[in-house]
Amino acid sequence: MINKTAGKALLLSVAAFSVMMTGCGSNKATEAANESVETEKEGKGDSEAAVTEVPKKEEADAKEPEEEEPATIVGVLFSTDRQDERHTLEEEELLQQLENAGYEPKAYYAENDTDTQINQIRQAKEEAAALVISPVDEYSLTEVLEEIKQDSDPIPVFAYDKLIRDTDAVNYYVTFNTRKAGNEAGDTIIKNAELEKARENKESKTIEFLMGSPDDGGALFFYNGLMESLQEYLDDGTLVCSSQKSSFDDSAIMRWSEDSARSRFEEIIKENYQEEGTPDIICTAYDGFASQVIQVLKEEGISQEAWPMITGVGAEADSVKEIALDQQDFTLFLDGRELAKACADMVDTYLKGDKPEVNDYEQYDNGKKIIGTYTCEAQVIDKDNYQILVDNGFYMKSQIVPDPTATPAPTESPAPTESPAPTESPAPTESPAPTESPAPTESPAPTESPAPTESPAPTENPTPTKTLTSTKTPAATKEESSGKD
Repeated sequence: MINKTAGKALLLSVAAFSVMMTGCGSNKATEAANESVETEKEGKGDSEAAVTEVPKKEEADAKEPEEEEPATIVGVLFSTDRQDERHTLEEEELLQQLENAGYEPKAYYAENDTDTQINQIRQAKEEAAALVISPVDEYSLTEVLEEIKQDSDPIPVFAYDKLIRDTDAVNYYVTFNTRKAGNEAGDTIIKNAELEKARENKESKTIEFLMGSPDDGGALFFYNGLMESLQEYLDDGTLVCSSQKSSFDDSAIMRWSEDSARSRFEEIIKENYQEEGTPDIICTAYDGFASQVIQVLKEEGISQEAWPMITGVGAEADSVKEIALDQQDFTLFLDGRELAKACADMVDTYLKGDKPEVNDYEQYDNGKKIIGTYTCEAQVIDKDNYQILVDNGFYMKSQIVPDPTATPAPTESPAPTESPAPTESPAPTESPAPTESPAPTESPAPTESPAPTESPAPTENPTPTKTLTSTKTPAATKEESSGKD
C-alpha cells in the first residue's frame, strides 16, 4: 500500500510539474508577442521580424487592420475673415498648403477682437502641434503665449504677416520685406517724377504722405524704407511737404482707416493747396488711401493736365484699373500666396525636426529677442506691366482691365446736337410784318387836299418809317443770331 501510494503521488507530482512548466512557456510567448506589437505601434524595432513570429498565416489574416493615426493639427489664427477676394485667396492658400503637407489645419477668425483671439489661442493650443498667428494687436498676446511657453511640452508659435511683440515665445516669423518695398516705392517716385532733373534745375515739387497704421510694425518698416530713398530730396528742397506732415507719427493713419485717410487729405488740400489745387505727388502706403485721394481730386474738379502722381500698396483690383486709366501711377504687389507657401514650408520643416529656412535674422526685434524671419518680396505694378496679375492667376482679366467703352465722356454728352434751337422757332416766317400794313397805299393824302397849307405830310404820316423799322430789322437780326447758334 505504501509503495502504491508513493507511486501515485510521484505521478501526480510529475504531472503537476509538467503542467506548471507548460503554463510558464505560454506566458513568456504571449509577453514577447505583445512587446513586439507595442514596438511596432511605436515605430520602434523591425516590423518584418514581428510578422515572422506569427506562427500561422490564418492568424495574421484574421488580425484587423490598424487604424490610421489622425493628421497632426495646426491651429491657424487669423485676425479677421476679411471676405475680400484677395485675402480669401491668401488664406485658402495657407490652409491648402498645410493640408498638402499632411496636416489638418484648423482656422480661427477673431473678427478684429483681441479678447476673442486670446480665447481662440487657448482653445487651439489644447489640440494643435503648432500655432500660426496673425495678431489683431501685436502687443496683446504676451500673457497667453507665456502660458504656452510654460507648458510641459510647449508647442511652436509662428507669427504670420505681423510681428507679435513683447514675448520670447515666438519661434519664427513670416512676412513681406516692407522695408525693401518702401525703398522700391521711393526709387520709383524719384524716377517717374524726374527728381534728379528737378534738382539740377533748382526746381521743387510738392509731396504729401498718407502712411500706414502706427500699431503695425510693417507700416513703420515701409516708411523707413521710403525715407531712405526720399529724405535727401526733402533735405535739399527738391521735395517740399507743404503740410509739414512728413514724419511717421504725423502721416500715419490709425488702423488703416480709409475714412480717416480721406478726411486727412481733404484737410491738407484745404489748408495748403488752395491755389495749386493739389500736390505734385501723393504717396500712400495703401491702395485704399489712394482710392480716397482720387475721389477727392475728382470732386475738386482737378483736370487730367494737372493730375498729380498717386502711389499705393497692395495691387487692389480697383487700383489696378485706376493705373490702367492713368489715375494712379503705380502700386506694390504683395503676393499673399507666396507668403502662405513660405509659412507652410516653415511649419512643416520645424515639425519634422529640421531647422526652417530664414533669410533675415537682424531687423525683426520684437522687444524681447530678434525673431528669425523669412521675408517675401514686393513688385512694382504700373501701366506697362499690370497684365502680369492676370498671367500669374492672381486676377481674372475682367477684374482689372477697364472696359474701353466704360468712360467715353465726350460722347455721352453731345450738348450741341441736343438743342437745335433754330429749327424750333423759325421766327422770320411767322411775322411778315411788311405785307400786313401797306400804309402808303391807304392814305393818298396829296390828292385830297392840294392846298400847301393843309397837308403837313411829313408830320402826319410817319408810317413809311414805321414799317421799315418795326418788322424787317428784328427779323434779320434773329436770323443772324440763330445762324451762330
